[in-house]
Amino acid sequence: MNSPRNTGGVALWLIFAVWTLLALTPGTVAAACGGYTDVSSEAELDTAIASFNSQPGPCIFGIRFAGDVLLTASTSPIDNSNQGVELVIDGQGASLDAQNLPGVRPLYIAYVSTVHVTDLTIENGNAPPSELAGGIFNAGILTLSDCTIANNTANTSGGIHNDGLLTVSRCSIFGNSSTGLGASGGGIGNSTGRTVTVTDSIFAGNSTQRGGGLYNNNGTAIVERTLFTNNTASLDGGAIYLSNGGQVVLINSTVSGNSAQLAGGGGIYVASGLMKLTHVTVTGNTGGGIANSSGALRLNNSVFSANPDGGDCRSFNINVTIKHSLLSDAGVTACGLDAANPDEDGNIIGQDPLLGPLQANGGPTDCHALGESSPAIDAGDDALAVDFAEDPLEHDQRGPGYPRRTGYGVDMGAYEAPGALFLDGFEER
Repeated sequence: MNSPRNTGGVALWLIFAVWTLLALTPGTVAAACGGYTDVSSEAELDTAIASFNSQPGPCIFGIRFAGDVLLTASTSPIDNSNQGVELVIDGQGASLDAQNLPGVRPLYIAYVSTVHVTDLTIENGNAPPSELAGGIFNAGILTLSDCTIANNTANTSGGIHNDGLLTVSRCSIFGNSSTGLGASGGGIGNSTGRTVTVTDSIFAGNSTQRGGGLYNNNGTAIVERTLFTNNTASLDGGAIYLSNGGQVVLINSTVSGNSAQLAGGGGIYVASGLMKLTHVTVTGNTGGGIANSSGALRLNNSVFSANPDGGDCRSFNINVTIKHSLLSDAGVTACGLDAANPDEDGNIIGQDPLLGPLQANGGPTDCHALGESSPAIDAGDDALAVDFAEDPLEHDQRGPGYPRRTGYGVDMGAYEAPGALFLDGFEER
């Protein structure tokens, strides 16, 4: 299967133009490309999808929910690969509810179809036997914004399975599960060679055997300003599992209170591939913070603390680089690093970071604040505070209004402690 095309800036411009037109047009626009079709029932939704599938394009077709839609069967596949044809689904706060009926999946996006979903709850899906994805199967180009993916189940990839290009922004992914033999990806499962990007989102209470929140199978997962909490794996990778190569890049995020039964992977488990953490807080994960079997770890400006039954960091190979990070453990459960404050790579080993509880500290997702006397304050390396494109980070996990640096240097972990601004314009603790 070839990689899905990328619609790029032209698509974004078209969407903006259509949304602007709709905002200025009173009432419901006719059901045609360039307008919205309002739906409030299963039959109306299927009819609207069929209409979109028949569009020759190029154009943008809109579906707008006028209320909750209860499903008794899976919706028709969204399937239009014509160049320049895109679907915008505006949930307006409504729910697409599969009612936990056997074999009913809310959404299926076919190969190369381009779909944008906003402000919709997709819940209680139950994938057909032996199929992936309880909530959404994506083989196209899918963008989810301000959505909730909840309480869906499948043999594998309980919430979403991505076999295309998936972008998730400001979404809650919770209570999803996968329960089949060798199940993985309670929240999201990502296929070989595919890419998922997640920003300002929450993975909570998802469960499976491997990768309670996110399972990445030789694909690319880029996760920024996101919280993983209370996800569980009956084997390993309570929050995240990386398998068969590929990479996971985790930035300005928190992995807290997840669990796995096998020691060493309560938070994150790396079977193989590259796991890169930058400004991440990993704490309170039962079964350990992070474990590396045959992969590579790159841990920068991060905090690992109080991860029981496995320790902060375990690696079964030497392909590990840790810089300007704090680990409350030392020795084997600190990936072999001896106690130091700091060591030659700027790491603080065997010290308590004095984290506050997981709570709202501003921004869209909860995080752990640093105590006023935390050794992690100002102890990061500004040169390592970069995003996936290697551009300097502007914010901490909380996003705009919370700068990444407020003192002499960046702090370790997802949270940047506040500084005092002096009259000369410089900030000081």
